Amino acid sequence: ISFNKFNVINDAEIIKAIKALKDNSSPGLDVISIKILKLNIYSLIKPLTHIYNLAIATSTFLELFKMSVKTPIHKKSDKSNMKNYCLISQISNISKAF
Repeated sequence: ISFNKFNVINDAEIIKAIKALKDNSSPGLDVISIKILKLNIYSLIKPLTHIYNLAIATSTFLELFKMSVKTPIHKKSDKSNMKNYCLISQISNISKAF
């Protein structure tokens, strides 16, 4: 992904994006729930804005934001057959807002 096409992100855009996330969204490896993120958004907004804009400026994305918890979900039939499962990836709620 080329980040060159993106503009600087401001606090209001991040707050709007976080408030739009579903409350029942599962956390990733950072274990930060949406509820905690929303309750503390005004304390976290400056560091998050800095992190997001640094990612844009340097065309990089933090490794932690890319990592996910993968959970196999049974789809159908025989539970002993791995083909009957799909993987659900849970990424960090902070990266979902990005």
